[in-house]
Amino acid sequence: MNLMLRLITVRTVIVVLSVLYISATPHVTHAKNIVIEPAYQTIDIQKGETAQATITLTNNTNTPVTFNLFTLNFTQNENGVVEFLGKDATSYSYALASYISLPQDSITVEAQSKDTVTITINDRQDLSPGGHYAAVVAQAEGVEQVKSATQFTPALASLLLLRKTGGEIFNLSLKQVSWPFRIIHVGYPKSVSLTFQNEGNIHVIPRGRVEIYDIFGRLTYKGVLNTASKYIFPSSRRTIDVPISRVAFTLPVSIDRIIVKGNDSLNKVSYTYQETYVYIHPLFAGIAIVAALLLCYIVFRLKKV
Repeated sequence: MNLMLRLITVRTVIVVLSVLYISATPHVTHAKNIVIEPAYQTIDIQKGETAQATITLTNNTNTPVTFNLFTLNFTQNENGVVEFLGKDATSYSYALASYISLPQDSITVEAQSKDTVTITINDRQDLSPGGHYAAVVAQAEGVEQVKSATQFTPALASLLLLRKTGGEIFNLSLKQVSWPFRIIHVGYPKSVSLTFQNEGNIHVIPRGRVEIYDIFGRLTYKGVLNTASKYIFPSSRRTIDVPISRVAFTLPVSIDRIIVKGNDSLNKVSYTYQETYVYIHPLFAGIAIVAALLLCYIVFRLKKV
């Protein structure tokens, strides 16, 4: 019975953490009056060394709050959303939770104040080079919230992205570009979706540009991929939308060329994509359709006469 309750508690925490992380800013995760920061941080560690990280808990309520502290491994889905794993997920190749030492199991933060927790990450022989990922979870006691008629205890998480140096494998590739998807296009989209695959063993951030040139080689549209928080985890895929904007007037009809190129944030791997298609300006296409209909009507009337 106790084991079943613990399993239910862990699953509930994972669901709550996922909801809170989706609405988190890059620097702070919060549940109304209690705050944990930073929301995530990157840490480097070398073979045989230890690393430390500090997490701050803020209590903006009028009563002391006790936080139960524990760790959970996490991964990432194709949309970049963090997915927390249960404590029994021992087969995860990029786990970090078991290498983290917490100074205590719980901490009490007084009303209208904040406190810090310093955690230690221990390198062991079984900690492989590359990326490893875990969250330090702070579950508040006595602070309950109600959402959709369900009462739950809020749990906040600070994500740790560890990089063990001395054996990283960088292998980022651009697998798919959402546009153009046919030979003829009328108008341009507001954004282009890029799907990346990370087949290495370390988290990376893709950087790059989307450029569209007309038949005369003029740059007409461009977009920049340069977001610091768009991590792609090892052995995972992620789709990122890149807004594009017009930088020059477009021709009524043109044979355009789209070029996507860039590299990872550490300049270890580069990628490129190129495609050619026929572009027709929407206004020109509308005029052409009206003219064609008018011509058909005139021919029809002449035949009738």
